[in-house]
Amino acid sequence: MKVSDKGLPDAGLRALKNEKPARIPSRAGGTAVVSGQEPARVSISPTARQLQQVAELARRGDEIRAARVQEIRARIEQGSYAADSRAVAESILRSEVARLLGEPGGV
Repeated sequence: MKVSDKGLPDAGLRALKNEKPARIPSRAGGTAVVSGQEPARVSISPTARQLQQVAELARRGDEIRAARVQEIRARIEQGSYAADSRAVAESILRSEVARLLGEPGGV
């Protein structure tokens, strides 16, 4: 994140300049300081934007995973869930081989 040097100066700089900024009530009930300059601008780097997107995808992934778990639980309770034993065995073998080789994804 980058904050431009335009905008409201910080209190220390204002004191050095001997400025007396105007004070106006803020929406939050406090007092905002205005010195006649345009508001500060904030720019978000492309990397920060990508991190926001990754966080959103992770959040959605958790929601999807939770829904899938609920669906499977309901099917188990109804007695209509049948696991594919071959797929389960292959997954276990893949995980163990990855673990033994020290690859990511191996538990």
